[in-house]
Amino acid sequence: MTREAIYADVKQAFGLVPEFITRLPDSTLEADWGTIKALLFSETALPMKAKYLMCLAVAASQQDLYCVYFFRGAAALAGATEAEVNEAGRMGMLITGFGTLFAATGLTHEEFRKENDKAFAYMRQQGQQKAA
Repeated sequence: MTREAIYADVKQAFGLVPEFITRLPDSTLEADWGTIKALLFSETALPMKAKYLMCLAVAASQQDLYCVYFFRGAAALAGATEAEVNEAGRMGMLITGFGTLFAATGLTHEEFRKENDKAFAYMRQQGQQKAA
């Protein structure tokens, strides 16, 4: 696909060609746009709102103001409520906060896995008992 054809496709999605797209090199432009289009503008296994909220949580945890701005707006357009946006932010905080704690306190991955495997077994058992 030519750069001009890709730009026409991008314009169909955004109504314009964002500056960041124009900065992508010819060697990756088609693949980069293909990935963006396939994951962000297409229904996949995840509903659009869920994808945008996940991206928002990751972007916020990385302090990526560009992506926070985009995905907050995209989530709103997909129907996310303020409560859902706030919860996504809390989920990002939960993951990054506990990841920092685990690393700082020296909790090994093996210890973590063993504990969680026991917890998952217990939760499965509890779920089966509730269903019975």
